[in-house]
Amino acid sequence: MGCRMPRTILRNINGKYYDENYERIGSSSISNYLNRYEGTYILKPSIDSSGAKNLFKLQIEDFKISINGDPVLFDNIERIVQKDFLIQEFVDQHAVLKNIYPHSLNTFRIVTLRNDTDIQPIQSIVKFGDKGSCVDYAVDIGGYHCGVKNNGILNQFAFDLYYNRYRAHPYTGTVFGNIQIPQFNILLDFAKKLHQYLHYFDMASWDLAIDKNGEPILIELNLIYQNIGFLQINNGPLFGDSTEVILDSCIQRKKL
Repeated sequence: MGCRMPRTILRNINGKYYDENYERIGSSSISNYLNRYEGTYILKPSIDSSGAKNLFKLQIEDFKISINGDPVLFDNIERIVQKDFLIQEFVDQHAVLKNIYPHSLNTFRIVTLRNDTDIQPIQSIVKFGDKGSCVDYAVDIGGYHCGVKNNGILNQFAFDLYYNRYRAHPYTGTVFGNIQIPQFNILLDFAKKLHQYLHYFDMASWDLAIDKNGEPILIELNLIYQNIGFLQINNGPLFGDSTEVILDSCIQRKKL
């Protein structure tokens, strides 16, 4: 797609290891290879990554690897995630988002819809972690989600897994209402441009981030399971004022 994504330093594809350029690496060389990349990373599945299962924050420092702060051997990582996973750079997000919750990469779920040749964003929320977790929001873990208006201003309330309302993030005390997300118009344009590459899908849900410089980053694309419930609890009906028009269009297509 020619878009910016987090740098991937290691891939496990069907049990075999590859570097960031898809060059093969022998299993016995993995630890030595990773020691060249000191820093903070995210380890996550590359297939069926929904729900943040087996997602870990990984630190490489002084020839040692730790996960969520605990030292580990790479063999232990393999026993947990087995195969088909990535190790990607941990994105340094914009200060506005970090101020709301600093421990996770707080990502945006933006839904885009194609109507004939036009593509428009129809729903946007931002997701936050909680209690020190490096995961922003997941059904099995928790966290919070808050609606974002097209002008980039957050809604007055965020919601948790059970749809309880919060005026402020419980971990930091930062009030959600009226926070202005920087460069949000650029993020929306980014999602629209990405959707132009999807000719077989009229609706797509994008997980996007904003880095420390305000630049958009693609984290993940969701097509099969787009989970519209937490979008609608924040922003109302998925298609908004266009609901009837879109439903009529779907009915007409089915008749054909």
